[in-house]
Amino acid sequence: MKNRFVRAIFAITFSLLLFTSLSAWANAEQAATIIPKPVTYTTGSGTFTLTSSTSIYVQGTNAAQTDEIYKIGQYLAGKLSPATGFAFNVVKSSTPPAGSIYLTTIGGSAASGQEGYTLNTTTSGVNLTAYTPEGLFRGIQTLRQMLPPDIEKSSLVTGVPWNIQQAAITDAPTYPWRGHMLDVARHFFTVDNVKRVIDLMAQYKMNILHLHLTDDQGWRIQINSWPDLATIGGSTQVGGSAGGYYTQAQYTDIINYAKDRYITVVPEIDLPGHVNAALASYGELNPDGQKKSLYTGTSVGFSTLMTQSEITYTFIDDVIGELADITPGPYIHIGGDEASSTNQADYDYFIGRVKTIVANHGKTMIGWNPALRPDLATTGSLLQNWSPTVAADTGIDYILSPKTKAYMDYKYDSSNPIGQTFAGYNPTDDAYQWDPTDFAPQSAVKGIEAPLWTETIKTMADIEYMSYPRIPGHAEIGWTPKSMRDWNEYKYRLAAQGPRMTNEGIHYYPDPVVPWSNSLGANIALNKPVTASSTETSAFPAAYAVDSSSSTRWSSLRTDPQWLQVDLGATYTINRVVLNWEAAYGKSFQIQVSPDASNWTPIYSTTTGTGGLQDLTGLSGSGRYIRMYGTARGTQYGYSLYDFQVYGVLTSLSLNQPVTASSVETSAFPAAYAVDGNSSTRWSSLRTDSEWIYVDLGSLKSVKQVKLNWEAAYGKGYKIQVSNDAVNWTDVFTTTTGDGGTDDIAFTPVSARYVRMLGSLRGTAYGYSLWDFEVY
Repeated sequence: MKNRFVRAIFAITFSLLLFTSLSAWANAEQAATIIPKPVTYTTGSGTFTLTSSTSIYVQGTNAAQTDEIYKIGQYLAGKLSPATGFAFNVVKSSTPPAGSIYLTTIGGSAASGQEGYTLNTTTSGVNLTAYTPEGLFRGIQTLRQMLPPDIEKSSLVTGVPWNIQQAAITDAPTYPWRGHMLDVARHFFTVDNVKRVIDLMAQYKMNILHLHLTDDQGWRIQINSWPDLATIGGSTQVGGSAGGYYTQAQYTDIINYAKDRYITVVPEIDLPGHVNAALASYGELNPDGQKKSLYTGTSVGFSTLMTQSEITYTFIDDVIGELADITPGPYIHIGGDEASSTNQADYDYFIGRVKTIVANHGKTMIGWNPALRPDLATTGSLLQNWSPTVAADTGIDYILSPKTKAYMDYKYDSSNPIGQTFAGYNPTDDAYQWDPTDFAPQSAVKGIEAPLWTETIKTMADIEYMSYPRIPGHAEIGWTPKSMRDWNEYKYRLAAQGPRMTNEGIHYYPDPVVPWSNSLGANIALNKPVTASSTETSAFPAAYAVDSSSSTRWSSLRTDPQWLQVDLGATYTINRVVLNWEAAYGKSFQIQVSPDASNWTPIYSTTTGTGGLQDLTGLSGSGRYIRMYGTARGTQYGYSLYDFQVYGVLTSLSLNQPVTASSVETSAFPAAYAVDGNSSTRWSSLRTDSEWIYVDLGSLKSVKQVKLNWEAAYGKGYKIQVSNDAVNWTDVFTTTTGDGGTDDIAFTPVSARYVRMLGSLRGTAYGYSLWDFEVY
C-alpha cells in the first residue's frame, strides 16, 4: 500500500512537471518559428482565433495613407481567405470592435523607421502599428507565420483552429538593403515566374529584386530606340533554345507588382563586358561593323564594347535613358565585372563616362566589383562586392554578396542535380553562418543580396530548389541583429518553415543539415481511432493516449508483450514519434507501421528505454497503422502513456503505381516520372491539347484530393476524372483558367481505382508536363 501511494504521488508530481514542460515547449516552438527573427518577442498564455466574423480594420493618418493601407488589408485578406474559407471584410475605421485585425499608422513612431512595426495580439484581437504602410506590410508577414502552416494552402482547410498566440512584438530591420538577384539573361523567365519570385521573397521581408537583364547569352528588355536588342539579342539562351524578352509594358507590370509588395526593382545592364547579345544585334557596336554570332555557351570575359567610340555612349545613353524612364526606383546597375577583354585604361575611362550618363538620368549607379573605385565613384554610388575577401573602407557603400556564402547557384552538396561548384558547395548552414561585417566595415554596409545565376537553372522549380531553404537565412542576415542569430537555434525555426513551404508548393531542397523532422507540425494521431492489447482498468482507456491531454493516460496490464495501435485513416510517411510516458514505461519496445494492421515493420527499436519524454526523430517508414509494441516493462507495472504523438506527411496513393499517358514528348520524360515521388523528374506530353495521364491505384480507394505540380508547360484547361474501369470516366474537377505552379485540388470524396488528368487547353506552346501527379 505504501509503495502504491508513493508511486501515485510521484506520478502526479511528474505529470505536473511534464505538463508544464510540454506547455512551455509548445509556446517556445510557436514563438520560435518566425523568420526573420523579430527583435523582441514576448508571448502570453492566451490565443486569438480567426472566425468567419473576423474583419480587417485599417486607418492611416490621412486619407491617402488610409487608401494605401486598405490595399494592404486586401492583400492580407487574400492570403487568409483560401485556407480559412472566410470572407474577410476590409473596413476603413479607427474603431475596430473586439475580434478584429487592426492595421494602422496612428501612433506609429518615427524611431521605428520605414519598415519597423509593433504587433500586439490578445485574446480579443490583433493590433499592428507602424510609422508607414511599408512597416505594416512587413508586420503582416510576421502575422502570417503566427498562424498554423495550413494557412498557406490555396484551398479550403477544415478542422484547423486558426489560432494566433498572444504576443507582443517590436521589430525593425538591421540593414535597409535585403536583396535577391535573378539572372534572366542566361535563361529567360516569364513575367509570372518573376512575380512568383517576388511573392516568395516578400514573405521573408526582403525588399530588393535585382534583375540581371542582359548578358552574352540574351538581352531581355525592349529598348524602343534599339529594337533588335530584344528581337535578335533576346532570341536565344544558354543551350540554344528559344529565349524571350520583356516588353516595356511587361517590365512595368513587374515593377508595379513588386511595388505593391514594397519591393524595389533594380535593373542591370551589364557593361562593358558580357555584351555579346548586343554585339550580335547591331554591327555598328563592333569594330568591323559586322554583327557577332549569337552565343549560347557559359564562358565569360570574351566580349567588350568599343570604349573609345562615341556610338557606344550614344547606345548606352539611349538604353539607360529608356530604362530610367520606366524604372521608378533610384538605382541602375551597370554590371562592370569580368571585363577581361577591356584594358584597364579603357575600362576606367568607360566607367567614368557611364557614371555621368547614369547620373544625368537621375539615378544612382551600382556596379559589381571592381567597377567602382574611389577615383571613379560618385557620392552615393554602391559597390556590389562578390569577393570572399574583406573589402577596404574606401568611402563607397557596399552591398555584400560573397560568392562563398550568398551565391544560390552553388550546389548545396554533391547530390544536387543542378548548380555549380566553382567556389565549392554552399549548404544551408554555411549560407546562414556569416555577417556583412565579415566582408566590409560596418559603417560602409548598405545590406546584403543573394544572387541566383542561371547557367544551369532552367525552370521555376529550379529557381525554388536553389533558393529555398537558403533565402530565408539570407533574409534573416539582413534583418536580424548579428547578436541574435545562431545556427543551432535558427535551424529549428527553418525546419518549422518546411510545412509552410510545402503548402505553398515551393519546390525546396530538403537539405539534410536542417532537422526537418523536428518541426512539430501536426500530430496526425490526435483523436484517431485507437486500440490496445489491454487496459489496466476502464479509467485508463487507449483513447486517452491520443487525446492531447497530458493529464489523462492509457495503462496496460502488468504483462509482456503489450501494444497500443492507432489507425491514421490514410497512409503516411512517418518521420517522428513522441512518447510521453507515465512512471510505468517501456524499457524494450518498437515503433511499428503497417498498411493493414496485420503485417508490421519496425521503424524504431530500443532495449534501453528510460521513460520520461522520448522524442524519436529521423524515423522513416510508411503505413496507415502505427503502434508501440512493448516487449519488456521498465517497472513492475504495465505500460502507461500520457501521450502517443505521431508526425509525418500524407503519402500519395499514386506513388509508384502503374501509370498510363496518351503520349510522351520523348523517352526521357515517361509517364512513370509523374508518380515516382521525385520532384526533379517529370512526364511531358506531345504538343497537342487533347492529352492525358492516368494512374491505377490498384484497387478501389477513397479519393478526395489531387495535387498537380506543373513544370513550366502547364494545363490552362483540364479536368480531373475518376473511374472504376479506366473506360467510363466521371468529372470531379474542371478548370479553364489554370495558371501552372502547384494545383492543390480538393473535392467530395469518391470511390475510384483510376484517376486521370485530361487536358483540353495547354498554357504554353509546349505540351503538358508534370513533376508530380499525387492522389490522396
